[in-house]
Amino acid sequence: MTKLMLRLNARSSPAGYVVLAGIWFLLGALFVWCAFYRQGAGGWKTGIIGLQVAAMCFAVASLWIVWLRGFRLRINGDVFEYRNGLYQTRSCPLADIEDYEVKWIKWQVLWRRLKVPRGVVAVRNQDPILINIKPFSRADLAALRHLLV
Repeated sequence: MTKLMLRLNARSSPAGYVVLAGIWFLLGALFVWCAFYRQGAGGWKTGIIGLQVAAMCFAVASLWIVWLRGFRLRINGDVFEYRNGLYQTRSCPLADIEDYEVKWIKWQVLWRRLKVPRGVVAVRNQDPILINIKPFSRADLAALRHLLV
């Protein structure tokens, strides 16, 4: 009997990079342009401040990219693995997965409670694996649903 090898290797969609990091790169480019071509009455002092603000914008864009690069869904052989944006990995054997569904869960942030969409993988004898579904493409999430259900 031949065993079917299930394979999925999903990362953040390009749209996430454009939305979260792209705006900061554009804002940084605007400040670089202002620093060199629109110095005004402040002269070189205004240009230095513009370059500092541009550097901060590029740093924020870089942090968004690093965070998005952390997300990964992987099914390789008999193991399901999810890595979040902070590079924390949860994995389990496929045989232990009981259910997968998308739910709106309550998330405590400082003093506020928010409802956020999460993919919930129910695992036998473990806490459920909560997947942040927003960074992934719809096609990757559909493939995940197909392979887990």
